[in-house]
Amino acid sequence: MIKIMLNIIILFVLLVANESSAADFCMMVGGARTSGTPSANTWTTANCYGNLQAAMARMGSGDNLIIDDGNYTAANNSIDNSHKPPSGTSKSQMTTIMARNIPGQSTTDTTRYSSGIVPITDILKVRFTTSAVFNDQSGGIGTTTQYIKFYGIHWDGVATASFWNYIYFKQCSSMGVTDGNTAAWSITGTYNLLEDCIAYGKGRAKFLFYDNSRGLQSTGPGYNICRRCIARNDWAKKDDLSNDPVATFFSYYKRESAFLNVIDIDSNLPIYWENILGNDLCGSFVAFEAEDPAYNHHLQVMGSLAINNAYGVGSISTSGNRFVNVSAINVGGGIFTKFPDNTFTNITLVGVNSSAFSYRSTQTTQSVFGTIKDSGFYGDTSHSANPSAMNLIARGITGALFLTGSTGNYVDYFNVGSVGIAPTNAITTDPFSNGLLYPPRIEIGSSLYKGGLSGGQLGAKIVNRIGGDGQFQDDTGWNVETSTPLWPWPLQEWIQAEMRTSDYAAFCASATVACPTSYTTDAKRGFAGDATNLTDYIFRFFENNNFTKNNNIPTINSIFTN
Repeated sequence: MIKIMLNIIILFVLLVANESSAADFCMMVGGARTSGTPSANTWTTANCYGNLQAAMARMGSGDNLIIDDGNYTAANNSIDNSHKPPSGTSKSQMTTIMARNIPGQSTTDTTRYSSGIVPITDILKVRFTTSAVFNDQSGGIGTTTQYIKFYGIHWDGVATASFWNYIYFKQCSSMGVTDGNTAAWSITGTYNLLEDCIAYGKGRAKFLFYDNSRGLQSTGPGYNICRRCIARNDWAKKDDLSNDPVATFFSYYKRESAFLNVIDIDSNLPIYWENILGNDLCGSFVAFEAEDPAYNHHLQVMGSLAINNAYGVGSISTSGNRFVNVSAINVGGGIFTKFPDNTFTNITLVGVNSSAFSYRSTQTTQSVFGTIKDSGFYGDTSHSANPSAMNLIARGITGALFLTGSTGNYVDYFNVGSVGIAPTNAITTDPFSNGLLYPPRIEIGSSLYKGGLSGGQLGAKIVNRIGGDGQFQDDTGWNVETSTPLWPWPLQEWIQAEMRTSDYAAFCASATVACPTSYTTDAKRGFAGDATNLTDYIFRFFENNNFTKNNNIPTINSIFTN
């Protein structure tokens, strides 16, 4: 017994020693160190490494690399299958690569930030401008990389490999700089988490969960999450003549994806989009597989918004997906469903009208969902698709509310071009007069608040955060609504500043098709404009865009008490 106890004590000591052995590495522009562990928090060129590859080669599992402010442009700042950080050992013992100074976060660097806080209005301080930071698409079971956290870093394009698992991106941004078949974020591993991240710029996708094996599904379901991520589609294959689908939050062959409290906003410049005829401008939230019949994809879109976008809300070419508490305002099309067994619960759909946007050509306009352009829901009867919208609010639909194979139950529809298939338990009152004042919620005590199934509410409820910070899909409660308020939107000042860095001058200088003269100001459109913030822009959207002029709308400081 004594020997067993001694072995247990020795094992405990070894484990504690291992957990406490993580070293802090530092990196800065011009850093000259080539070996050894730097002295923590000593920011001199002699003490710090000068590039990612040099630092990563000396790091051990669970170590921390802290990077000083600067633009890192050389090829030795890329990550690939031969140059990558060492894996951590668990979600609680991750290898970390992070910025020294992160907007809105505390810092010990009082020489530059006297308050001890990096201003939340700043852009990210560490910026990698290589076009593909993660160039590791080969993967391989023997090359699994896992348990790594990236925090407070900007890249010009991110793509991980099939065997990058449990990667955690926190408050990071990515700008797509290459047109065509590209994405700002392309995540192809399993159990990965992007939280408080943003995407903008070029490419046909902004947040992409992708399976390299496509229909073979050799790597299995993805179980990946975007939580509180925000995207703006600035440029969608303007110089590319292929008919690859365009989407913002895109689950492409990769099953078991989740988009929680995400926003596709101000994707409203189809003058920068492709100019071909085809059903390929898919929308804000897309689940796609080319196989027929399609697999159960199990995409979850929860507590999310699509606002001021020139394409549609969703395109679902698979089965087994669900949209819950989704609000879509001022969009070009609704939701297309190809296969059965998809559910749409508590949806707010206001202002479906492609004429609200200026497209490059008639062909571009026709590419917005084809038959579902300007309409609400469409079910593909050739595949027995039968989408039913439950607890729906629909207002200002130019075309038909319910097209072939689709219908609704507990619906308030008002000012629609035609109803199509008649919904059950329907009312036809103006939702703006009965509780819909803001895109994210219904007013408590209003008729809409208790007009749904079993006395529940009609329309979307997007008021609290879904899941806890840092929760992956194998953590309890990862997709459960919490009591933590979602508004004012966290880090919104940083998000606004970061979105303004879209490099339209470089985009247009390299374009094969001429850009409109507005390119000099396009990065500051919509909520990224000087006069507003993200929360104010969304909550005031009905009022400021002539949907309604309700003089009883409370001030922005009091809207969070309901």
